[in-house]
This record gives sequence, C-alpha cells and structure tokens, in this order.
Amino acid sequence: MLRSAPRALALSLALLSISVLGGCTLKELPIKLVGFGYGNVDGVWLWQLSPSDGHYVRTCRVSFSNSYYRQGVEYVSYTEYCLSGDANKGELEAQVVRSPSDPTSATLQLVITLPEALSTYRASSFNSAGESPLSSSSVQL
Repeated sequence: MLRSAPRALALSLALLSISVLGGCTLKELPIKLVGFGYGNVDGVWLWQLSPSDGHYVRTCRVSFSNSYYRQGVEYVSYTEYCLSGDANKGELEAQVVRSPSDPTSATLQLVITLPEALSTYRASSFNSAGESPLSSSSVQL
C-alpha cells in the first residue's frame, strides 16, 4: 500500500533539561504527530535555527519503530542520530498518547541529546513517501 507523505507537525513548547557529560544535555520534547495512527510517520528531523543566516539546518534525526503494546499501554522505540555526532547511541522508548477526539494523531514525549546552549528548533516528519514541511511552530531547547 502506498503511504502518503507526512502532513502537519506540531511542537509543544514545554521542555526539561538534564545535564550530561560532554557539553550536551538531555532535553525533553513533547511532539504531536499528525497521521501517526495510519502508520504514516517513520520519524522526525529536528532543524536548528542558524544564528549566522537565520535559516533552519538539519540537526538530528529521530527514527521510530512500529508501535507496540506492553501491559495495555502503547509505546514506540526510537533512536536518535545527530549530524554533529552528539547523539544518544541507545534505543529509547516513548509512550504513545492519543486524543479520543483525534486517534490518528499521537503525542510522544521524546528525550533527545542536544548541545547545552539554548537554540530554536523546528521539526519535519518523514516516511518512505517523503517528508513534511517544517513545523509552523518552533521550540527553544
């Protein structure tokens, strides 16, 4: 079956920072994925605002597993790969939270490794059919 390219992507503006070694910080990013319920989202790219030219540049790719259930709760596993080399090398897990009014969308609470310095990010979602435009909202992490 041909899957459609990802559509909209919404970023929540909440964050939690936890210092880790190596000048990087674990940061919590709640992210809402439209079309997740149809299996149309394989992952997201985080795009960082470049202070030198004001454009967004790809920073980190987060790839998702298929969702699965454990003790009646839905989860996905995910891995993070950052172009800078600063990344979580292990597989992490996030609970899938669906709204009863929109079960095709899901909110995931991701923990990602980013530089300690505060920066502005947007995101795009992707699958085998393509990639969504950058999210309309941004978040400072």
